[in-house]
Formats: sequence, structure tokens, C-alpha cells
Amino acid sequence: MSKRSKALMLENNELEKSVSGEGAAVLTDIVVYLRSSSLSGYDQELVRRDITQMLIDGERRGESARDVIGEDYKQFCDSVIAEFPRPGLKQRVLAALRDFMLYAAVLLAIKAVFGLITLLLSPELRYRIVITLGDALSAAMILAAAVGIVTYICRNSFSTEKHGSWQALAVLFVIVFAILCAAIFIRRPLFEINIALFALLPIVCFIVYKALDSRID
Repeated sequence: MSKRSKALMLENNELEKSVSGEGAAVLTDIVVYLRSSSLSGYDQELVRRDITQMLIDGERRGESARDVIGEDYKQFCDSVIAEFPRPGLKQRVLAALRDFMLYAAVLLAIKAVFGLITLLLSPELRYRIVITLGDALSAAMILAAAVGIVTYICRNSFSTEKHGSWQALAVLFVIVFAILCAAIFIRRPLFEINIALFALLPIVCFIVYKALDSRID
């Protein structure tokens, strides 16, 4: 995030310590919900600051979070979000690219570690990693699943219903099973790359991520 967003986030972290009891739990759910919104990082922190101050002022008057915000926290957040202009296409694309670079850096780092271990245990060290079609498919499924799970959790931060938990576990099991099957059984090679060069890829992705993150609110 940009310097101004990071500075405001640190201020909000300190301000949030003044919220206690039920208000603190409600504020946590609100912040989680905001993370899945279309607001920029800076606008999210602006909303977070204003709501935090509202809860603090309410506590001083002896009012609960429901007294201050209302019964429907989700509707309240949606109404606040609607007051902000939607980020432009360029900003949305850059934000998506930034997130992709972070996910890619993690996946590539894991692949590099396991590839190095495999090469060290191999009787013939070739110092090359083979990227298969299964690797590409499983990586794509992991990225999609990660984005889907995070979005689902954020969008349902106010939900207290438990009846859908087994369905979520079933879906998660199917996803994990599909990822494992792709990685194990689809062994068609796509290309080979030197292990040293491959090890640089997660570093490059992380550098690009940090560069984009510093320029996006």
C-alpha cells in the first residue's frame, strides 16, 4: 500500500485499541468485510477510522454498537461503500496484478523448494526443474481457490449461520482432491528451467508486488 495508506492504517491500529467489548468484535467484522469491497486501500482506512471513532464516541455515551450503527451491519457497510466512487479500470487491473504477483511468489517459492529437494535426492543431478501441465493446472486451481475462499470469508464476516459449514468442507475437499490429482497424474512436461533461474522467479514476483503495492492506495 502507499505511504499515506500505511500511515493511516497505523493510526487506525492505535485508535482501534480504544474500542472494547462488543464494539471491538463488530469492528473486526466490519474491517474484514471492507477488505472484500471495491474500495481502495486508502478509502478502506478512511471508512475504518470514521467507524472506529463513531464506536468510541458511542461507548462514551453508554451506547452499544447496534445503537450507533443499527441492526444490520452489512447494510450499513454497503451504504457507506456506495458513497465512494468506484475505482477506475486501471486501478482495478493494477490491484489484481499486485495480488497475483504475491500469490505467484508464494507458489513459485514452494515449487522451487520442492524442486531443489527432488534434485538433491535424484541419482542424476541435472539442476533443472521440469514444469508439467499438472503443475500449471494445480497452480491455477490453488490461485482460484485462495481468492474464492478469502472473498467468501470476507463477504460473510457478519454471518452467524452454521448450517452451510459441511457444504464448504465438501467443496474444499473436492478442490484439494482435484489439485492433487492434477499435480500427480498429469505429468505432460511443458518446459524445463534451470533451478537457479527458477529460484529467482519468486524474488522477481515479490519485487513487482512491492512496487505495485507502494503505488496503489
